[in-house]
Amino acid sequence: MMQQTPFEQNETRLNQAMNLMNNFLLSTGVKGARPSKRYLWTDALAVENLIQLELKTGEQAFTEYALELIDMVHNQLGKFDAKDKRKGWISTLSNGEAKIRPTAGGLRIGKPKLERAIGESFSSIDEWDRDGQYFHYLTRWIDALLLVGSVTNDGKYQFWAADLCHVTMKAFIKDLRIPWKMSIDLKRPLISDQGATDPLDGLITIIKVCLAVPELKKELKEYELVLQRLCRNTSWVSADPLGIGRLLISAHQVKNLPNSESKGLDWKDLLAQACVGIDHFLEAEILNSPAGKRLAFRECALAHGIKYWHNEPRFLEKYFPLADELESFWLNEMNSDSWKDHEEINCVTLAASLLN
Repeated sequence: MMQQTPFEQNETRLNQAMNLMNNFLLSTGVKGARPSKRYLWTDALAVENLIQLELKTGEQAFTEYALELIDMVHNQLGKFDAKDKRKGWISTLSNGEAKIRPTAGGLRIGKPKLERAIGESFSSIDEWDRDGQYFHYLTRWIDALLLVGSVTNDGKYQFWAADLCHVTMKAFIKDLRIPWKMSIDLKRPLISDQGATDPLDGLITIIKVCLAVPELKKELKEYELVLQRLCRNTSWVSADPLGIGRLLISAHQVKNLPNSESKGLDWKDLLAQACVGIDHFLEAEILNSPAGKRLAFRECALAHGIKYWHNEPRFLEKYFPLADELESFWLNEMNSDSWKDHEEINCVTLAASLLN
C-alpha cells in the first residue's frame, strides 16, 4: 500500500473529523429527528470543531450548525430541567429578557439526575451523575462563544460570553478557593473542593473576555486579582491526560496573548509542566492496556493538546508521535464498548485533535 502524501493525510484527517462530527450532530439531535441531548463541556468543544470545519472547508453549513447548537444549549441548559419542580430560566428572567441574556443565570452541566437537594446526604457516586454548574464547563462555553463572535462578527456572542463570565466569577469566587461544583441557582456549593486548573482557566478566561469586551475590565478586576493570587507559584503537573491536554492549550493561549495582558502567567513554565505530565502519563504504561481499561475522551484530549502546537513543532515535536498513536488507536476502536459508553464526548475530542 502506497504511503499517503502530506496533502492526502490532511484530507483523510479532515474527512475523519467530519464523519465524527456528523455522528455527534445526529446522535445528540442537532440534526435529524432524535431528541436534543445536551452536555455543556461536549457542546462547547463541538461548537469550536464546527467553526474549524467551516474555516477548513468553506462550507457555511458547519457554522449554521454551530449557531443552532448554541441556541439549543441556551434553551435547554439555561433553563431548569423538565423533571425539576422549578420551571423556566435559571436566571429567573422573563422569557423576553432571557432571550436577550440567555447566559445571565449560568448554564447547567446537563447531568441526567437532578441536583442534590438541601439537606440530602452526599454520595460521591451519585454526585457524579447529578446536575449543577461546573466552573470549568462555564469557562469552556465562554471560550466557544468568544470564538463564534470573532468569526461571525456578531457582537451578541461576545456579550453573552461577557455576561456569563461575570455571573460565573461572582458566583464561584468568594474566598481564596473556587468550589468545583455549585447548585443550579448558584446559591450553594455542591462540591467545595477546587478543580485542578480552575484558577488558571478562570484567569485566562477573564483576560480573553476583557480583550473582547474592554468595558467589563472594571467589574472583573477583583476576581482577576484573586485568580492571579491563586495561580502564583502553583504546580499544574498532573498525569491525567485530559488535564495535560488542557494545560497544553492554556500554555498556547497565554503564549499568544499580548505581553501586557499575560498577568504574570509564563507560557514556557506552563508548557514545561505539561511536558512533565506527559512523561508521567507515559511512565504509567497506559498505552499497553486494552481499550476496555482506557477512556478515549481523556486520551484524545491529550492528543488535541499536543496537536494544538502543530504549527510550532520545535516546542513539542518529540510528542507528536504520541498524539498520532492515540488518534490511530481510537480510530480503530470505535466499535468497542469503551468507545460507545461515552460516544458523544469521544467523537468531539477525537475530531478536535484531527482538526489541528
